[in-house]
Amino acid sequence: MLRAIGGNTIVGEIENGGEVCGRAGRRARNRTSGQLDDVTPNLSQVGKSTTVMRRSLLGAGVLAAVLVAGALVWWWLAQPGEQRREVSSAELVDVPPPAVAGLRASGAVDPGPLPSDWGAQQQATATWQRGDGVEIDHTVRRYASARWAGWAFGRVDPRGGEGFDETPQRFPQRPPAGADEVRYVCGEITGRPGTCDSWWVDLRYGQYLVQVQGTDVPGPDQEIPPWIDQQVAVIDEEFTAAAPRP
Repeated sequence: MLRAIGGNTIVGEIENGGEVCGRAGRRARNRTSGQLDDVTPNLSQVGKSTTVMRRSLLGAGVLAAVLVAGALVWWWLAQPGEQRREVSSAELVDVPPPAVAGLRASGAVDPGPLPSDWGAQQQATATWQRGDGVEIDHTVRRYASARWAGWAFGRVDPRGGEGFDETPQRFPQRPPAGADEVRYVCGEITGRPGTCDSWWVDLRYGQYLVQVQGTDVPGPDQEIPPWIDQQVAVIDEEFTAAAPRP
């Protein structure tokens, strides 16, 4: 219970109390303002860091896109000096038959299904057969560029799922002069070691992959048969004339 000592005394005490409260309020506001001032620079720094991070991520993304695009262009472009004139595969397999007695062409040129190799665009196969099971196939496949053809050349599996004891590589005395890559492979059939039952010749001319396969063609054991040398020479001459380098 407030005792009335004097009207002025009570009013003075009330005024003093108001001043105290006012000072306390100002101190609280000042402290709050200072804390906000401390937080504001921190928020600014966080914003700057986020901006820098975004720019770094954007730069990394652009660089990755450029590298991927460059790699794709590198694969699709031709190797310098190896790209050949564009000619249909059906025209390129139209060569004289191999020098093996009794062979007959087996129908029209077969375009066949393209393999799953990336970059393969077109192919054609000419086949010659004989009544005793002899068969010779000549395939020309065109790729988007010499790089794709070179990649496919390195992945060719001559076994074709057949059970050969070995598939040794043979080296001709006179490789075809016009080809960019050459490979001769002989297949030693299971149960007949030392005897080449089948032969494969892989040739690459720029963006073209040329394959000659002979099955059950009589010939010397593990020696490149004369008919292969003759046929490859014909193919090389015809190919370089029809699809020369620019």
